[in-house]
Amino acid sequence: MVFSTFDAITSAARLEQGRVEHGGVNTVQRPVETMTGTQLVPVRLLEVDDDQVSEGRLAFAENPPSDVLKTKIHTDHPNGAIELVETILCVEDGELDAGVERYRLYLGVEPQTEGKAIGFDLGGGGITIISKSHLTDLLPGEALPSLPGFVGYVVKVYDLSVTRLHLESKGFPVIETAGGDIFVPSASLLGITLIFRQG
Repeated sequence: MVFSTFDAITSAARLEQGRVEHGGVNTVQRPVETMTGTQLVPVRLLEVDDDQVSEGRLAFAENPPSDVLKTKIHTDHPNGAIELVETILCVEDGELDAGVERYRLYLGVEPQTEGKAIGFDLGGGGITIISKSHLTDLLPGEALPSLPGFVGYVVKVYDLSVTRLHLESKGFPVIETAGGDIFVPSASLLGITLIFRQG
């Protein structure tokens, strides 16, 4: 999972202050689709190299300059997706507090309790951490994955009813959450749950 940052050097300093190891700030080439074709744009990237991160790779990356983003082509997806707005991390019951503290250090943001889950609001997106025993409260019927792990992603869509019709027309099972979102179960998506939310 890659978090957006305005300044990778500042993010590196925050990690160092929290004694979180990282691989240093590196410059990589990010392909951006523009009206004139694919443009490779240099961006700075910082990868977390912490022994405690067993849920997957974590990194921070700067966005391309605003003048490049203005020329980016925004594709219309048939399912109505606008943007990725949330990632859901599930941990063992006894590891919730430790997981929340790790992400507080990584992100420099204070957690917020959201029912039985803990959330980090990142301004336009976020991460939710939930314990194993409460995962099915959030995602009914979902099987428990190996933990810790990223179990789901939330995508904002233009029209949830249109998205539902599109998914069902393609043969995907669609389940509704207590909060009114819909999702395609992980068993139909190679082990990850994809949640759709009205924009």
